Amino acid sequence: YRIIYFDRIDSLLPQALALCEAEHNQKDLPQYRRGIIYGVDPWQVAPAIEGDIGEANAQWWLKDCPLHVIHEGAMKAIWDQNLEPWVIIIRATAVHAAHLFVDNRIDILHFDQNHSEISSMRDIQIYYPLVKPGGYIWFDDTNWTTTNKAQQWLSEQGAETIKEVSTEDETQSCRIYRKPVPVPAMTARLEPALKFDKRTKEYRKHVEKTQEPVLQA
Repeated sequence: YRIIYFDRIDSLLPQALALCEAEHNQKDLPQYRRGIIYGVDPWQVAPAIEGDIGEANAQWWLKDCPLHVIHEGAMKAIWDQNLEPWVIIIRATAVHAAHLFVDNRIDILHFDQNHSEISSMRDIQIYYPLVKPGGYIWFDDTNWTTTNKAQQWLSEQGAETIKEVSTEDETQSCRIYRKPVPVPAMTARLEPALKFDKRTKEYRKHVEKTQEPVLQA
């Protein structure tokens, strides 16, 4: 909530309004009304079990997870709350949907996908450039060892960990990263070369006119 409200992030409009409704008057938040949330999920088994996610998890996705029911529930919740103008669901894999977004434009990337090493590394490397400088990456299930490589890669890019949250039994955790803002390079202010050459020539002419002739023996 503090990140959304104090950083004035546009891309989480529905959450921002819901969280602020109890404590703040919504008329004070006009800047949020242009934000859009894009949800990307294929709701398919194959992408969910890509890579090594453990036998138990793979069996859950294959046999027990009602993907189509979850998708229908998500859409119904959006429709019931009249959030269609601000919440857009894209039923596709993260790889296939990435080209729909522009570099350095995402305020918050909620990264909760297949937690295998191959999938998490590939997707974070695709989506990290899309996050704007100073933007946030909410990395889910950071306690999974298979996501360690992706987390290490984020740190190598200069992403700063600003908060870590765990359940009481510490079986689940997530980490909030912040993408660094590039520091402008300090460069010396130089005059254009043409002006410099012109002044040099004028100075040389002045010296030639005022210099006394050298007497040779």
